[in-house]
Amino acid sequence: MGDLFMKENFWIDELDNIEPDASYNQLLSNLTKNELNEMRKLWDFHGISQLNKAELIQELIKRIADNLESWIQYLGSEQTEFLKEIIMQCERYSGAYIEVNEFTFHIAEYFQARGVVFLGQNQETAFFLIPEKLRSKIKAILNKKSIKKQIRLNDSYIKYAVGSAVYYGVLTPELLYNSLERFLTPEWRIDPLDVVVEYGEFSVLAYSAGPFFVLGAVEDASDILIERESRSDLDYYIPSKKEVENAYQKGHPSWNLAQ
Repeated sequence: MGDLFMKENFWIDELDNIEPDASYNQLLSNLTKNELNEMRKLWDFHGISQLNKAELIQELIKRIADNLESWIQYLGSEQTEFLKEIIMQCERYSGAYIEVNEFTFHIAEYFQARGVVFLGQNQETAFFLIPEKLRSKIKAILNKKSIKKQIRLNDSYIKYAVGSAVYYGVLTPELLYNSLERFLTPEWRIDPLDVVVEYGEFSVLAYSAGPFFVLGAVEDASDILIERESRSDLDYYIPSKKEVENAYQKGHPSWNLAQ
């Protein structure tokens, strides 16, 4: 019990102190200028790299709020349900109080890199916080019929990408498109590759490396690509739709066999 308590305190000790319902300006001010610049690059915001820290924060606050929908349309329900849960708890308790562990930190890094969700501590308790300025905007976007439809479609892209990655280890863009077109009809308003790569930044099942989507269990993606290229004349086994769907269900016998 003592070791467990010490480990929990270790996670919490890693977090910055922030106040429940802290303002967006306060939350961004806790970050370094370099961290703010990385955020700017991730959003691909131009023309503000030379601003001082205070000016950069004000521009990020405005531009992130204005560009939320352009980002949310690439998300799946796993990401958006998390956002909705944090918003609900923030409105009810001024913050979402959670257990901290490696998975928590991974999610926090993903969302905080976008400047949307922040993980901090107050009175030795860890919590997630979405700035009030963003909450109503995110809720309104997630209630749009067009966004709900896109998220459902994105879930299909993610499901068949992860299931296929269990069999192939590494999905190149070409292999990803082939897999998706084999099992469903993509709608190209949003590029499925962009959806899958975004999910790879969030997930612990798989990860993105440039345009490649890689199963988390793979130790050396480059070796797989080299070996696959050297055997390009071979006919590889093509899993059925049901096999890919089963592979997506972690814990399913087919998933374990494929691994």
